[in-house]
Amino acid sequence: MTLCKKMKTIRPKIELLWLGTVDQGKQLEVNAAFDGVSHSLVTIVADNTDESLWLEVYVGDNAVQIPLDIIKDAISAAPGEVHSESWYDESLYSDKDSQT
Repeated sequence: MTLCKKMKTIRPKIELLWLGTVDQGKQLEVNAAFDGVSHSLVTIVADNTDESLWLEVYVGDNAVQIPLDIIKDAISAAPGEVHSESWYDESLYSDKDSQT
């Protein structure tokens, strides 16, 4: 069993880059520069057959495409539902302690 090592969290400046290529149409890339290198984080691409939009991220040797509608749903659902561990410590556990 492989244990996951905690990764360093960074919040670099983000840029949106419009890409137009002859063989891949027009794409929107979310890009960040850190450690002196420019990184493509995710790209929004259109399907050749129906123009549906997909968020594309690279995982290992794979380009994983997620329907953009799913990403929109996740972004809409997150506010008010996603919380940090400290939020739980302050909001849930301190309420229990004060009730006893």
